[in-house]
Amino acid sequence: MFSFVKQDVDFSHKLDYASSPKDEYSKHMHVFYELILFVRGDVDYHVEGETRHLESGDIILMNPGKFHFATVNKDVSYERYVFKFPVSFLPSSLQERLKNMCPFFPNKRNVESAVRAFDTFYDLYNDEDLYLLARCKMQEIMVYLVNSRGSIPEFQNNDIISVLIDYIENHIKEDLALENIAKDLHYSESYLSNQFKKAMKCSLMKYIRSKKIVLAQQMIREGKKAVDVAEELSFNDYSTFYRSYLKVTGISPAAEKGNKH
Repeated sequence: MFSFVKQDVDFSHKLDYASSPKDEYSKHMHVFYELILFVRGDVDYHVEGETRHLESGDIILMNPGKFHFATVNKDVSYERYVFKFPVSFLPSSLQERLKNMCPFFPNKRNVESAVRAFDTFYDLYNDEDLYLLARCKMQEIMVYLVNSRGSIPEFQNNDIISVLIDYIENHIKEDLALENIAKDLHYSESYLSNQFKKAMKCSLMKYIRSKKIVLAQQMIREGKKAVDVAEELSFNDYSTFYRSYLKVTGISPAAEKGNKH
């Protein structure tokens, strides 16, 4: 097992023993990439309305801004590798190719070997060299994945959830009031809310707020002024944006300026 954290990189080999309480399985999204190699356990993983019961060797890739969480049977030990790394690690052409891929991949020996190599790297190299290796290896792994023909199609999905997620993605900068969404999609407000909550274990409006704030975080890191970002993302006023930003990210928009990656 290992845990390596440096600057904007967080890599680890984790083992949660049976019945050990963990809160990292909760619903969330973020501005960086996250790759998981599943080793063992009894886990259902959920990414943007798609669900997969994991099997040993499965790869899960979360693109930035994708809502995800795990449902874990805590009576069984849960082992996995978790790699979190910034968008800046990958060229824009590779980012584009990854965007619309299914998040679940069956075991690929080349990917698993590249991931498991960090068990050895962690013992052999200093932090600076590990950071450089991380950048090289993540690019290598992403190239493997975009050229993979074996992404897992057998996920459970809900058509209305897919429609909702696509709609939100395409209108994220607009005023996404439930009334407007229901009108555009020709469903009742209660039906959309109930179906979304049932599938995603999260309210529709909380999901939209989190999506907007994750995008806002990225825009601020790119140099935009927070007040302009709030207006561009159709927040009613800056105080509402500020409170939402603080609640989702844990820091203020001003503090985000110092977190550019």
